[in-house]
Amino acid sequence: METYERSIDDALELTTPFVPVINGAAPGADADILPADVTPKEVEIWGLSVSFAVATVLNLIVKQTAKPDLKLGFNSSNALTANDLFTFSFAVHPDASYNLQIETDGAINYLIGTLSRTGAAH
Repeated sequence: METYERSIDDALELTTPFVPVINGAAPGADADILPADVTPKEVEIWGLSVSFAVATVLNLIVKQTAKPDLKLGFNSSNALTANDLFTFSFAVHPDASYNLQIETDGAINYLIGTLSRTGAAH
């Protein structure tokens, strides 16, 4: 099994890439952080490192056609401590698109995503 890592925007050839954010503006509470939803080309494992200026819950928003959006909380849906760094990994599937939201509005200190392809896991 081949294992390698690349940035999400390089690997997925997205129309709107997953742009890293460092010292970014506040996106608004329960508003999409990424400028557009991200859809993988195949089953992948994404890594995400984040830090926010305020304590807030970070949610993964999963969208599928003709189905209600899913809001899945990172860190057991507990608020991430302000100004600390958190790293998460999670699987994604090409039948869905993804975005991120925070529940309490505050500036984004750091948001970097990576892709780790570990083989076809369907």
